[in-house]
Amino acid sequence: YSFFLQATAQTVVLVGANLIEAVLAAWLTRRVLGTHLKLRTLRSFVRLQLFAVAPTCLATAVLVTMVMAATTSPDHSLTLAAAVGWQWFVAHALGLGAILSTLLLLIQPAQGPQRSLGEHVVVITALTVFAYILLHQTVVPTASFLIPMVILAGLRLGPKGASIGSIVVAAIGVPVVLHGAGPFMRHADWPIA
Repeated sequence: YSFFLQATAQTVVLVGANLIEAVLAAWLTRRVLGTHLKLRTLRSFVRLQLFAVAPTCLATAVLVTMVMAATTSPDHSLTLAAAVGWQWFVAHALGLGAILSTLLLLIQPAQGPQRSLGEHVVVITALTVFAYILLHQTVVPTASFLIPMVILAGLRLGPKGASIGSIVVAAIGVPVVLHGAGPFMRHADWPIA
């Protein structure tokens, strides 16, 4: 019975920490980028990561670490809590940094020459097909060939194209990896770097 209460309390805290993280990230993003939320330069991107994403993830990681230390057995509490806190910080900083930047790029008004809807459809469809093919085969580690294709989408369609391309690749790649499949998962002896 106490295990159930402990697990329930930890679940509530983790969900609460995620909500706190979302609200804090939104507030800090407005403070860092201003009310127009313009992410146009490398400087604004770095400021967003350093002054909105990192402090948000650090604050929630500390909260999660403290709760885990208080709710686990005393003999493993500090080690387990520190490991969970560190994993929380790294995972959430990477995820929040990527997703927040992508969403900010998607909501910004377009700059420069506008591409036709047809070109958008062709480029994103081609990226989708290639991502599906490359991520579902296991003969050679070809997933890294997607990087130039996402760059091409960014060059042809601008930041929104790169953002949409990244979302497409993630939407196809995440389920593949979660099922233990894909080119890098099947052959551990292939060097990735």
